[in-house]
Amino acid sequence: MIDKVLIVGPSNDIRNFNRENILKYKSEGFIIFSYSDSLKFFIENNLTPDYFTFLDPFSISHYLNKIEKKYFKNTILITPDLYSDNLKGFFDMGYTCDTLKKNHLLYQKTVNVDYLASFKDHITKTYIPTTFNDFMGKDYKKDYFLPKNPGYNFCKFSFILLPLVINHFKDLKTLKAIGFGHYNMGRYYYNNSDHRGYEQYKQSYYKIKPFLKSILNKHDIKLSFDGSKSFYNVLNSEHEK
Repeated sequence: MIDKVLIVGPSNDIRNFNRENILKYKSEGFIIFSYSDSLKFFIENNLTPDYFTFLDPFSISHYLNKIEKKYFKNTILITPDLYSDNLKGFFDMGYTCDTLKKNHLLYQKTVNVDYLASFKDHITKTYIPTTFNDFMGKDYKKDYFLPKNPGYNFCKFSFILLPLVINHFKDLKTLKAIGFGHYNMGRYYYNNSDHRGYEQYKQSYYKIKPFLKSILNKHDIKLSFDGSKSFYNVLNSEHEK
């Protein structure tokens, strides 16, 4: 039974954490779940997460060498079923990876990664496609919904990661997060220099915030954020009810 999960995000605030911090979370019974380019943090600290997920395949392209060498042989990759057949599902949902496609060789290497051979397992979750607006108000614990790309930058923490974690870990009761919602700083992978999409992330989060609070309360999931103050602090179970 998995009832305690720590999700690690890509903001530059994860520089305030180290190997010992992550091992302490593990000693307290937390499963460690890495999202996107927080994977760089684990590599640099000689660690591997228990679970890993991403949305944009460009994130995977950053770690092809480590993946091919089976550095993540003890990590379970879990994703929506989007990435087979040359990313057909990914593109059908309206998502794009233009930066990756500009590098044809890197693109081909990325779409041809054998995830099952490189990770401990690859769980591909069947999803229910939904429009961006209809996505809000769904019970993510009951069914796994995935929003189609609305055509602008949106909050991946709220619309991609939280619903996946809530749906997959059926016994989840305690959820901690680090490295999310630090819009006064850039991303860890780019050494604090990348702030793309932040304003649109905030706007999309404002729309879904009351629904997320409702889902967390309904299923008695206690969410909290460690590290510097997060933009998402209002979701804290200790915050306003």
